[in-house]
Amino acid sequence: MNDFHFSGVSGLAEAVRQLKSIFNQNPAEVNSKTAVESHLHNAIELDTDVKPERIKSVVTRKRFGKTAAVDGGLSILLSSGNFAVGVCKASMVIYNQTEQTGRIDSDEFVVVYGDGLESSLITDMGESIGMPADDPAEWRDTISSIMALKEMELMNSLLVSSENIDCLLIDGALSPPCVIDRDSYGAFLNELYKKGIMVVGVSKSSTLRWANNCPLVSRLEHITLERKTGDVWSCKVSSLKPGIQNAPDIPDIYLCNLYSGLGPVLRLDIPSVYSGNMDDVISGLALLSIDPEFPGYPYPLVEAHRRARIILSRKNELIDMLRINSVSEGVDIKVFNAAFTDPHDKLNADVNQYILSGE
Repeated sequence: MNDFHFSGVSGLAEAVRQLKSIFNQNPAEVNSKTAVESHLHNAIELDTDVKPERIKSVVTRKRFGKTAAVDGGLSILLSSGNFAVGVCKASMVIYNQTEQTGRIDSDEFVVVYGDGLESSLITDMGESIGMPADDPAEWRDTISSIMALKEMELMNSLLVSSENIDCLLIDGALSPPCVIDRDSYGAFLNELYKKGIMVVGVSKSSTLRWANNCPLVSRLEHITLERKTGDVWSCKVSSLKPGIQNAPDIPDIYLCNLYSGLGPVLRLDIPSVYSGNMDDVISGLALLSIDPEFPGYPYPLVEAHRRARIILSRKNELIDMLRINSVSEGVDIKVFNAAFTDPHDKLNADVNQYILSGE
């Protein structure tokens, strides 16, 4: 490979060579020490040796009635290095095909967490929704754990809701949050199944790999380049181990394109109990993925994400609230700023911004 020469840039040619090597891998290059997908249910076997003949076209014909979608958002507000203050929330929306018929937003939850800080917060929240939860081993997981429990709280509300929900979409893989054990999560999925609610995990990105390093979604993108426009397709990449029966809490994993061959390659975790009518399931998801603003991704999840995100202006408002209320409670403003002001923010900023602002 020819070297590239850019002033002040080193290693570019080597980086490009490594990228090319990663994207051109084949299964024969797999290292036996490659890490296994540890978050997968132990009843699942992956088969990532995808070939064009394993990709199946799906005719979009089956619609869901009502669809619920749940997503969470979080942001780190302040960090001192050894402890931090974060905020999280979760949102659920309900659609009757293209019409939004309901929505629920959790409260914004502000939490201080860090090394040496102890709290029964996570276990208390788990108990409040009937979902036993353990405190995470790493304090950095605290904010994401609380967000996950907020999401679970919204999903749990569907069990007592009068809404006749056909499908519940969640952002990410169909696996338990780190603070909830698999048995409790499996029991929850079984309860939703008994109520007639199908739960589907939708992942915009995936850690599944082709060979050692190449993202599996890249491999699917490569081998579907020649498929005709207008084609909705799926490729199953998992199976159940011998002797394991289909169940609501054991998913089949698919990689799919839900929008006429033009949308992103998504990972779908669909409970294996629905394996007999998988075409109808994927068809229903495809008919939820026709929003021209984000083609190929279910629009109920798009809306849930928008409602759950913590935008920059809101983040700044919450930081101001924390500062003002801490000072009113007797914390000296200089002490507060000394803990949370990072000189790198100014050092890394565009100098022109500070000149224009008079700083």
